[in-house]
Parts: sequence; C-alpha cells; structure tokens
Amino acid sequence: MAPGGYFDGLVGISNNGTTSPSSSVLVSSTGTSFAAPLVAATAALIKAENPTLTPAQIRAAITGSARAFIDTANPACAAVGEGKSVCDCTLAACGAGMLDAGAALLAARSTDPIANASASPSGVNLVLDGASSTASGVRTIASYSWEQVSGATVLASPSTASVVNVPQSPENSDLVFKLTVVDSVGATHTSQAAFRVGGSVAPVGSSISSSSASSGGGAETPAGSGGGGGGSMTLQGLMGLALLLVWYRILCRRLVQVPLQNQSHQAGTHR
Repeated sequence: MAPGGYFDGLVGISNNGTTSPSSSVLVSSTGTSFAAPLVAATAALIKAENPTLTPAQIRAAITGSARAFIDTANPACAAVGEGKSVCDCTLAACGAGMLDAGAALLAARSTDPIANASASPSGVNLVLDGASSTASGVRTIASYSWEQVSGATVLASPSTASVVNVPQSPENSDLVFKLTVVDSVGATHTSQAAFRVGGSVAPVGSSISSSSASSGGGAETPAGSGGGGGGSMTLQGLMGLALLLVWYRILCRRLVQVPLQNQSHQAGTHR
C-alpha cells in the first residue's frame, strides 16, 4: 500500500555517495524496504496523537484512510507480489490502497462518532433505526448495539444490526432503547430513542407518539409527553374546553334572566 507497487516508485531525497556522503539527489524508490519506514512513521504519528489506540485500531486508521490505487491503463496485477512489474495494483494484489499519512492522522484524532437512534411504528412492529449514525472524517461505523432500557420487554437480548424490527408491546408502556455505535478506531457514542404505546383498547401497532434520538446522547422524551399526551389527548382537551365554554354561557344567561323575571313580576304587582 505504500510505495513499492509501481514501476517508477516514489521520488524522494537521497545521496549519491557510495561509501560516504556526497551530493543530495532525487531518486525513485520502490519495494517494501522503502514502504515499511513510511508506514511505521505514520503509525508513530498516530500513536503520538492518540496514545490510547491499540495496534489494531492504528492499523484500521491507516488502511481505512488509504487512497485508491492509481490507474495507469496498464493491465491489472493478477497476483500478490506482481506489483513490482508494470501493472496496476488492485486491492487483492497490493493491499488497502495508497498510504495517506495526513488522512490517517485525522482519522485517529479522538473525535467521537454520532449515534443517531430512532424508533417508529411499521404495522404491528416497531422499527429501531441507527443506520444514519455517522463517524468523523474518514472513519466508518464498525459496529452497532441495540439494548432495551425500560418498558415492557420487546427486545430480550442486544441486537448488533443497524436496523432492528421488534414487536410493539400489547400493553400501555413507554419503551426506551439505547443504541451504542463504535467506529473504526474504537471510539464510541451512545444515544436513546423512545416510543409510547398507549390506549388499552387500541390495537397492537397503534401509538400515541414516537421520537427520534438526540445526537447529544441523552435520553429522549417521547413526543407529546409533558404536554398532555399525543394528538388524541390534545383533541380530547379541546373538546372538553369547548363543552366548558358552552356550559358557562348557558349558566351566565340563566343568572341574568332570573333577576329580569323578578323585576317584571314586581312591576306587574304595582300596576
């Protein structure tokens, strides 16, 4: 993946002395002996930037940020080691790509991924979706883990899929789920999504409200909670208020009519 797979190699600074230093010159070098120190130096820079990374995570930062091989219109290299001849490297023959030390260093910086969790109904199921979670820079999301935090149990054991289908609870319950994502260098982030199943006579699959996960990683409040419930609760509140206003107007009219009737009766007596 570092210089060594192309006929002209990589141009760098060298010295033309044979037994002692002489003049500085530009040379074209290829081979693993030239590639190894470049990769080792990149690994050292990554370790200095983020000392907590393991060898596997450093490797992931280097390979995950590699550039695509150059296409020179020559035939593709057919086997490992054939890159020393005039052929175009492939992933199978030459590795992950061309070393990009700057991109690898950026990938290793301690910037956490963003777990983006959501819960929404789909027929009789509930869809837990974490596919829109993102990683920083050239990193990628390496793994997902869904767990149920509270509510009637619909997810008995953790799931490692980015999108999970679970049955909705047949009883009233606030279902809360936690999504943890890990990126390609081992950084993690957690977020939560909530879904409220309400109404004892409602069929399975109906709901009051659902919510999307906060990118800040905190627990979510189901949409509509804290405000008197979801859309159905709001309609009931408005109907109750309307009936109260009608009752109030009728009461006021009756209170006004009683004194007027008394005054009319007294006036007829005086006559």
